[in-house]
Amino acid sequence: MSESITYKIYLDKLKQHLLCVECTIRNPTEDGQVVSIPAWVPGSYLIRDFAKHIVAISATSHGAEVNMQKLSKNVWQCAPCSGPLVITYFAYCFDLAARGAYVDHTRVFFDGARIFLIVEGEEEQTRTVEIVPSQFTKSAQWRCATSMTPLKIDAAGFGTYVANNHLELIDHPFEISDFKSLEFEVANVPHKIIVSGKAVADYDRLVADVQKICASQVQFFGELPKLRQYIFILSIVAKGWGGIEHRASSSLVSTRSALPKFGEETKSSDYKSLLGLFSHEYFHLWNVKRIKPEVFLNPDLNREVYTRQLWIFEGITAYYDNLNCVQAQVLTPKEYIQILQDDINVMLQTPGMHKQTLDESSYDAWIKFYQPDENTVNSSISYYLKGCLVALALDLLIIKNTKRKQSLADIMQILWQQYGKTGLGLPEGYFEQLTYEIIGEDYREFFDMAVRSTKPLELTHLLQSVGVKYKNKPLSVLDNVGLKVQTDQNKLTVKSVLNDSVAEHAGLAPNDVIVAVNNFAVNNSNFESTLGANPAHEELQLHVFRNDILLELVMLNPPLSNQLCELEIVDDADEQQLQNRQKWLGA
Repeated sequence: MSESITYKIYLDKLKQHLLCVECTIRNPTEDGQVVSIPAWVPGSYLIRDFAKHIVAISATSHGAEVNMQKLSKNVWQCAPCSGPLVITYFAYCFDLAARGAYVDHTRVFFDGARIFLIVEGEEEQTRTVEIVPSQFTKSAQWRCATSMTPLKIDAAGFGTYVANNHLELIDHPFEISDFKSLEFEVANVPHKIIVSGKAVADYDRLVADVQKICASQVQFFGELPKLRQYIFILSIVAKGWGGIEHRASSSLVSTRSALPKFGEETKSSDYKSLLGLFSHEYFHLWNVKRIKPEVFLNPDLNREVYTRQLWIFEGITAYYDNLNCVQAQVLTPKEYIQILQDDINVMLQTPGMHKQTLDESSYDAWIKFYQPDENTVNSSISYYLKGCLVALALDLLIIKNTKRKQSLADIMQILWQQYGKTGLGLPEGYFEQLTYEIIGEDYREFFDMAVRSTKPLELTHLLQSVGVKYKNKPLSVLDNVGLKVQTDQNKLTVKSVLNDSVAEHAGLAPNDVIVAVNNFAVNNSNFESTLGANPAHEELQLHVFRNDILLELVMLNPPLSNQLCELEIVDDADEQQLQNRQKWLGA
């Protein structure tokens, strides 16, 4: 342990939103130690340039200053010196996102990739992290929660933790505050939900539902990975949503409205989404954190790491997150079918599905998925969304073709045995080969269509095979004309214009403010009803402001289109459909 690289985190500049970090390198390289801050965090595929948050950095050795030269945006080199080399830096932290870092007098939270320097050449060296409390954190009765292995800590969790290497170091986020700790057990392993933020909620119900979800996933894979404990860090905010997975924990962000209410007999749509989020991040315990693309085994955190497999790791996880909630009996089959219907309809209203293939979506995550703009809906498709529906189609196809002897679950379980438990990375393209080896049928035509083309997914007959009826239903008035709008102080502002829509043909553009239809004033509350009151095929006179200049446009009022779907569980399904449904839903 004496040769380990150590980090001390000081909590005495909370109101400045700063973490002070002291990194000690006992044996710096003779020609001048190089250090860097990651440019991205595993699990979130966007160059975020965390170095921009370093507000000051300096180095000393034996009390004397050591010169530091910046080599690039996130890389520094220290002048040659004899060890130990101590680098002190201040990181600005005011990002409430699950993969971010946040510091104020109410809480401290950080993802390790955002905070810890990479010591070049020493990535496999042991790391220790000491959380040093301040007088305030002691008097406020703050505690420290993390899934990192403790080395020497007090009852509140302050003290020293240890990680085997740098990748493990940044895979254990920290929550330091006066949090609520909800505890339960799954497969004899302690689990916790660490709740940061104030809310009135039925936490007993949350724990009961999440415990069922976790237990169901353990049953799905046959075992838990080797864990000392598992922690969900749940941040409750006024506005925000998301999550990111880690090796023995996950960070989640949710609004207060998503928490279960006391005496609430039915689950709100927000609470169902929250349960899906818990399920999604927990499924990543196997799929992504252990079953992972080969290129993610030792990723370069300074630049993009490309793979065409994100649809497998995020899309299949997105498929199983809500399906698992049914299998865990925290959602009913009818509730799940409604969620599935909503997902299909979102895809049907995304013209980008005709422009970008699923493997292209995975590959382009670095430049498209995390940086949406007004044209994203027309130019790309989410590997989460379409990946989920491709996983659905593949699962139902396997169930149908094998007469219920196998399903997508068999592939996931073999992936766990062959890759997750062995530490091997999944090579590009091998998922399809594995499907052939396990199922015994060639699904190349399916993958060519679903993953490498922009052809629409054929779901009607597959859903029919499990006794779910696919019916067409009309678009809303807004979607029918091809508009996505947002309101700003009661102004009706165009957010996006869908390709080949009547709105596009009329010349409407993003950021236009629509003020009148046929000389009648419109706003967010009456725009749809005004359009709907006019006959189909009639030309409508629109007045809009673009860059504060009034324009007059003419738009054809189209008849309603039956582009959306409505799913219905068939009560009088035949015996084969019922058995297929049982194999699929497990409920």
